[in-house]
Amino acid sequence: MKLALAVFEDRISVIFDNSKQLQIVLIKDNFLKNRKEVYFNTLCIVKMIEMLKEESVEIIICGAISEYMQNIIERNGIKVIPWISGSVQNVLDAWMNGTLEKLVMPGCCRLYAKKYVSSNFK
Repeated sequence: MKLALAVFEDRISVIFDNSKQLQIVLIKDNFLKNRKEVYFNTLCIVKMIEMLKEESVEIIICGAISEYMQNIIERNGIKVIPWISGSVQNVLDAWMNGTLEKLVMPGCCRLYAKKYVSSNFK
């Protein structure tokens, strides 16, 4: 499975729509097999979607994201897990341990986020 994490330095980017960098990771048998950084431009949505598809990204993990952007990404077959915060390593560890809902952004409705994270992905 390939995940893309919207990042700023070593943390999940607070707002996906302003992000410029993704960390794309390949996870196989619950182990991180490969990791690379890519740069993109959310202002050119078509090229961003093309790049994600070329990289075979299945899921994006990010902080806040506009409904518009999330809908475009999901209509192109890529799932989005929004409202996540923390360091990249903590998020990857939580993904592999099945505890991603513990990293929901402060102020976000935890019941909504927990249901969204657990029911749609994994």
